[in-house]
Amino acid sequence: KFKTKPLAKMNRSPQKEHRAVTISKSPNSRKTNLNTEKNRRSKENAKPHSHYLVAIGPNNTLLSDLNFNKLDWSCYKVSTALLCEMIFGKKVLETHTLRGRPGPYEVSKNLEGKPRLAPEKLDDIVSLITDKFPVDRKKVELEVIRACRNAASALRRKLR
Repeated sequence: KFKTKPLAKMNRSPQKEHRAVTISKSPNSRKTNLNTEKNRRSKENAKPHSHYLVAIGPNNTLLSDLNFNKLDWSCYKVSTALLCEMIFGKKVLETHTLRGRPGPYEVSKNLEGKPRLAPEKLDDIVSLITDKFPVDRKKVELEVIRACRNAASALRRKLR
């Protein structure tokens, strides 16, 4: 389960209930450009967006509510892979491994292994997935390994 701590008061619509942390931003700090054709409202009429962050796991790793709501909860394998990509990012998954130990190829060529993924974030992913699905830690870790391997092989294919 995930913990939440409200940082500021937020206005929630009744149909969209979040267990989330709120960070309100002023209109000047928004990343969207208000002068584009997509968004024709004037700066005076623009309302500041509230960004919600969901804290997951015992270490309270933060994830935006938009990403959290995009998760596919039909299968633990898909959920784990999506969570890894959202929390770590593709670049980190391409260049890191679960344990940080060198594999057989690295050992045979006297190379160093890839760096280790952040253990606190991994614990949070494992905690969330094991709470949602009837799986043990080892199965979730195997999916994290698979996510790292798939990202690294996609990078190799792209560089060819």
